[in-house]
This record gives sequence, structure tokens and C-alpha cells, in this order.
Amino acid sequence: MNRLLLFRRGPLVAMTIAALGLGLGCVERTRIEAEGAPGAPETPLWERYESDALNLAQKDFVLRYVEIGGRVECSGDRFFEQTTEVFARARFKQTGYPARVRHIYVDFKYMDGVLKGAQTTQHNYDTDQAVVAETLRVGLNPGAVCSCVMVKGIMWIGRHNPVIGGLICPEEP
Repeated sequence: MNRLLLFRRGPLVAMTIAALGLGLGCVERTRIEAEGAPGAPETPLWERYESDALNLAQKDFVLRYVEIGGRVECSGDRFFEQTTEVFARARFKQTGYPARVRHIYVDFKYMDGVLKGAQTTQHNYDTDQAVVAETLRVGLNPGAVCSCVMVKGIMWIGRHNPVIGGLICPEEP
């Protein structure tokens, strides 16, 4: 009887050791809180960088416009890390001041790499902006690449919802 239990444990031990060895190449995805939350950046993304560095795009609707933008930064040798921050914000067309809307939405989707097709979203209600940011960390994986992201922003005004999209790629070193 004991011999049978030992025979059954052998493959289990081998699979456990293999799983632990392969666990070093894991992917960790961490959401970063928007400004104002504990541990979040103190200033908004659009104030930290020049407008050229944010890949801005906008779409007009009546007296307002919705604007999207963001940044992708990559680093790391042994542990690859990509930080992506994107935003959508509503502004008055004439003055550029914040325009509170019923609902504003922003999302981004990875175009390449280990999380190709993965999407992150943020919905905000009765405000002028939505920000979403996350850090992707890949440990000991030689296939990790810095990915461009497809960004989409939507604002709801009455029954209308202007939509804008764009591609944001990491800066070349």
C-alpha cells in the first residue's frame, strides 16, 4: 500500500517543481490610481508633459470637444516593465476650460506582446475627465516587447456620444 502512494506522489512532486520553475516568467498587471488618490501622481498627466509628448487628438461636438492622449514608457532589462497612462477629457470649445458631462469613458488595448488584446477601462459620471493607468511587469520572459496601445474616448452629452480613438506608441530612445 505504501509503495502505491509513493508511486503516485512522484509525478505530483515533479509537476510542482516544474510549476515553480516556470512561475518566474510570470506577468504582473497593476492598476495605478488616478490623481487625487493615495499613492497617485500629484499632477495630472497633461500637466506633467508637453502636449507634443502626449499624442493628443480631439473631436468637436457642438460647444465642446473630447480630447484623448497618453504616454507609454518601457524600462527594464531582466524584468521588463511597461507603464501606460491614458486620459479622455471634455473641454469647452471656446475657452478650453473643463466641461462637465454626464458620462465620460476611456479605455486602451494592448496591440502586441504577452497581453495582446487585453483591455483596461475607466467610466466616470458627472465630471470632465477619465484617467486610466497601469503597469505591466514581465519577469524573465525573453518574448516581452514594448507595445503600442489603441486608445478610445467617449463623452455623453444628452443623447449624443462623440467617440475618438488613436494609437499611442512608446517613445524611441
